[in-house]
Amino acid sequence: MVTVKSSEDAFLHFKQKYGLDADGDINAVALFAFSMVENDKFNWLAHLRESQGAAPPPRMVVDWYANKPPVYFEEKGEEANLWLLGFSKILLADEIKAREKQAVKEQLGKIGRPWPAFWIGNLAGLTSNIIFAGIVVLFAI
Repeated sequence: MVTVKSSEDAFLHFKQKYGLDADGDINAVALFAFSMVENDKFNWLAHLRESQGAAPPPRMVVDWYANKPPVYFEEKGEEANLWLLGFSKILLADEIKAREKQAVKEQLGKIGRPWPAFWIGNLAGLTSNIIFAGIVVLFAI
């Protein structure tokens, strides 16, 4: 069960959940999830400032984190993961299309052009027919 009482706790929760990437930095999903939680907090703070005319006391911020159910943090993690997958898909779309085109060109190159093979096949057939006809004529004489 997750008990989050501050920004630092939220950051550590996502860091522990998603770990580090290959470079030893915090995983991008953890950073996205943490930034979404912080964005919600900043929106809440802005709303309180507008409605009350002053910033809330620090205890209210601690309560804001403490009142969030564990499901909230799980949902933010899932949302961050989906966002990262969508971002990656958009980022790599051009590269994926280029690789698909290259694979098609490679396969077509392996097939070769059909017309040279067609004419070579016809020339070989015509030549063999002429030779066979010549042999038949020689035996008929």
